[in-house]
Amino acid sequence: KPTYFRIISLDTGEQIARIPGPAFFMFHHINSYQSKDNKKKITVDICGFDDPQIINELYLDKLRENIFPSGAGYLRRFELDLDANTCIESNAKAREP
Repeated sequence: KPTYFRIISLDTGEQIARIPGPAFFMFHHINSYQSKDNKKKITVDICGFDDPQIINELYLDKLRENIFPSGAGYLRRFELDLDANTCIESNAKAREP
């Protein structure tokens, strides 16, 4: 199933777009900004994981046994186009060996 980016107007608080992207899991946003040249293009940076397995590794019983999470998130950058309703992961190959 895709992940959906919901774009909210800073002026009205209303949702102005819902853009599908690749499936992933995340805890934190790193940054996001509009293009200076085209306000309909937004760049979103997150610390993401390919799946939600990290959640299973954060239960107290695992942490009390000193079993620490095995995975690390990595920077994922998405370019959102509000006119075309598209999402491109611009650094998708950055994590490949």
